[in-house]
Amino acid sequence: MPDTTCFIFVESEVDKRGKLYKAVKDKGRVVEMGRQDEKTLIMWLAGQMKREGKRVQESTLRYLLAKTGTDMENLEKEFTRMVSEHKDTIYMVCYMFSKDNAEVEDLYQEILINLWRSLPKFEQRSSVKTWIWRISLNTCISIDRKKRRRSSLPLELDIDLYNDSDRDTKQIKMLHDRINRLGVFDRAIILLWLENMSYEEIGAIVGISTKNVSVRLYRIKEQLKTMK
Repeated sequence: MPDTTCFIFVESEVDKRGKLYKAVKDKGRVVEMGRQDEKTLIMWLAGQMKREGKRVQESTLRYLLAKTGTDMENLEKEFTRMVSEHKDTIYMVCYMFSKDNAEVEDLYQEILINLWRSLPKFEQRSSVKTWIWRISLNTCISIDRKKRRRSSLPLELDIDLYNDSDRDTKQIKMLHDRINRLGVFDRAIILLWLENMSYEEIGAIVGISTKNVSVRLYRIKEQLKTMK
């Protein structure tokens, strides 16, 4: 047998009194790689957040570990899985603010960064989808305001705001143009409504009351009707 040959024994439990253990310890090296318990991981996560100058509640950390288990590698995997499940939602928000592919990808990356930073603060008071909508929308609105410009909306709408049976391309394009002339906040509200979201869901995402959503939607639809 060549001198370069190595044997690796992996056991979940080891009898240190056994002959095999003693032989391995005598001729080789024994390494114990214990799995971290919940308490240790909570302390580790809290330390990571503290180094970034942020605070996080223990209940939030326990919720995160309940979703990922006590495997440290799973912490990142859980975030990746969550993003993958809601990728279409994130891209839909990006396309509310731009039709340029390169710019959409930039917005997408900014949203992922903000989602990762905000994950420890997620307390499960809303659904994951609502939380992702909120972070995505706020990120795009913030960037849009900084750039102080309007973006085209590559939407495919199968809805008529004007009680008209004419659904040809010209009318849909006119609706696109009118929505695009709204302010970013009103634009977000009408687009969420066009996604068949309830007033409660819209309010949770944009941070206003259900009654306020109703009032603003009425005003926005009236404004769209009078645009030329």
